[in-house]
Amino acid sequence: MKKEDQNILNEPREDYHRHLSEEEKLRHDVFRPDMEKFLLFTKMLRTNNVLKKAKITHK
Repeated sequence: MKKEDQNILNEPREDYHRHLSEEEKLRHDVFRPDMEKFLLFTKMLRTNNVLKKAKITHK
């Protein structure tokens, strides 16, 4: 698999959670290794920081 076909957690880009319920998704995420949880958390913080700095140039 090519590098661009994977995300930061080395998961395939396609949404394989699509058919799972919210409870099943949460159960899957709870049992992730700590490093994956940390990477997801830092990714969330970076995304939030970028959105806070964004400036609307036109409406």
